[in-house]
Amino acid sequence: MFKKHNWEYKLVARSKEFDKKWYLKTYPDVAQAKMDPVRHYMDYGWRESRNPGPNFCTSAYLRFNPDVAISGMCPLIHWERFGRKEGRTWWNQLSSVGVQPESVNSFCLNNHVCGPECLKKRNPWQDFFNKKLEQQIARHHIISFDIFDTLLIRPYVNPTDLFYHIENLFEIDGFAEARIATEQFVRTVTSKKDVSLEEIYDAMLPKYQKYKAIELKMEKAVLRAHPLMYEYYQKAVEQGKKIIFVSDMYLPSEFLKSVLKKNGYDVFDKLYVSCEHDATKADGSIYEKILSELSIEPGKILHIGDNNLSDILMANKYGVGTYFVPRYMDVFLNDVASMKYRCFYEQKPDFMRSYLVALIAQNQMNKKMSYWQSVGYNFAGPLCLGYAQLIDKESKLNDIDSLLFVSRDGYLLQKVYNKISKNPIDNYYIYAPRILNLRLYGDFDNLEHYMTAYVKLLRTEFPNIKFANDYKSNLEILYKNREEIMEWHKRNRAEYDSYLRMLNVKGQNIAAVDMTTGAYTSQKILMRVFKDRFKFSFFSACFSNKMAYKHISYLKSIINPSLQLNIIELTELLATAPEFPVKDIRNSKPVYDKTNKYDLHRVRIVREIEKGCMQFVDDFCSLAIDRNKFMPFDISLEMVFDLLDAYCRYLSCADKHYLGSVYHSSDINNKEFESLLDKISKQYGYQ
Repeated sequence: MFKKHNWEYKLVARSKEFDKKWYLKTYPDVAQAKMDPVRHYMDYGWRESRNPGPNFCTSAYLRFNPDVAISGMCPLIHWERFGRKEGRTWWNQLSSVGVQPESVNSFCLNNHVCGPECLKKRNPWQDFFNKKLEQQIARHHIISFDIFDTLLIRPYVNPTDLFYHIENLFEIDGFAEARIATEQFVRTVTSKKDVSLEEIYDAMLPKYQKYKAIELKMEKAVLRAHPLMYEYYQKAVEQGKKIIFVSDMYLPSEFLKSVLKKNGYDVFDKLYVSCEHDATKADGSIYEKILSELSIEPGKILHIGDNNLSDILMANKYGVGTYFVPRYMDVFLNDVASMKYRCFYEQKPDFMRSYLVALIAQNQMNKKMSYWQSVGYNFAGPLCLGYAQLIDKESKLNDIDSLLFVSRDGYLLQKVYNKISKNPIDNYYIYAPRILNLRLYGDFDNLEHYMTAYVKLLRTEFPNIKFANDYKSNLEILYKNREEIMEWHKRNRAEYDSYLRMLNVKGQNIAAVDMTTGAYTSQKILMRVFKDRFKFSFFSACFSNKMAYKHISYLKSIINPSLQLNIIELTELLATAPEFPVKDIRNSKPVYDKTNKYDLHRVRIVREIEKGCMQFVDDFCSLAIDRNKFMPFDISLEMVFDLLDAYCRYLSCADKHYLGSVYHSSDINNKEFESLLDKISKQYGYQ
């Protein structure tokens, strides 16, 4: 996966901290795969928070040495090359919480030192946005800010992803590669120190030249103020500092001014753009120009930027004070707690995953969310938005005039659908739980576990009937008491018909929306009550090939259902309603099952998930070039599944703590519960 130099391999292999036998014993999957333990640790292991030996904790080293995390260097290589000489005795910090050197590894394994709440609550950006920066601003007369990745940020891992986004959004074959290659070519042939956007597009093929305006429009739509840097910009303004903006950039200054002002940077004295001043930060000439024009001593200027060469070294060369602030995506992706997002992105590094990961990173910087709100933003948001996009498109293609969002899993989907659809179809939130299929029709589909649930239900309704404990005997008992039971079904159907009249679904081409299915129970109910008016159901995923039930599945196919079952259950947690399980319909209202501590807790966290989810939808749509015409792109469920798989595969201790409090019931009577964390742990091999 990640190529390493031979000397690095030897360095790790010879390290006293690397124990091959221990590594293979501790991580049997590596032994089973017959992989070289040294190579595995260098290429995969440290990124997965695995340890090279019993006395070295990968996660703790990265957490207590954030500069190493940001560099992306293997922590053991850093320790052997630099850390040992620099005296980075990271175990001293562990000892402050009572951990002895000889028990470091067991402590880290047992406590999973890999998440934002390990040992201390820590923000990965706090090493750069702190009192030190505030003091530097206070002691200088002029504050100079770099613009891109310092004042303004794009929602991409790589800046060039913008061009791939344009290509996808406007269906321009070859645009991104042509745009990147042309800029590189113009830079090699020009005699000037920097190039302009005008010069780049003049050199492009005629069929691409008309997209210059689109690029400017996209830039303006996606650029946002850096939420942490904006606070320090405001401090500088409040202190009456003279403020200048300096950028090595091809975009015109008038355009940059409009974007800066749009994002709240409306107080500044001067803007220096390399393509218009024929001077750059990269060679230092723009600093020389600034010092000359402002007639000020270099030591009275503080320049803040994200590039070590152009913003720091070249400014220092001219005596200008500097403060380094790394790109927000570098900080985020190299933080151990963000391992899941890095792995998700690197699995297929396209502009769509780039966009999603960048939104998650920006939200982490910008908003103080609870854990479950963050889960709603990072996972429920992409899931519900992507599914709602499919529902919106397919409903119109199939001339659907009414949508039925089935409780409880259709709750959040309905909210998102109504928010993102330009012309939402008439839609309703309808109760059609699995247990209702048994109440209305006694349809257990010749399945033994459904028969068991049916019998449990009938025992409460007909205490005089003595049911057996085996399938065949119960069939005989059902037949013997069929008239009494059928009369009960008839009364239940009358109650449900009354509820449907109150709901007043008017459409003639009706489709239902649900999450996952294997038995199509909700669809069976709705097909019976709406008859020919009912056309098909939307499902996020199907575990059955019963083609008699027409449906559209968000996830096109499930190759190995057993491996993805726990992710499916996680999606149901993410989309469900903040209400208790419904066991019946009476007087046109739902009758809820008895409350228990598991469902009470679930309702509380689902409310938090909903807040985060809706915030994600707002943020995603706000970055569209034209909200009334375009969505940034369609989110596939395959992409969402990869994101959820990364979440489950790289659980931090915070994830485990909170997931450990969630219990899921998969039985139809909602009586048997199992820890969601336990189910995920079994699937992914956690201890």
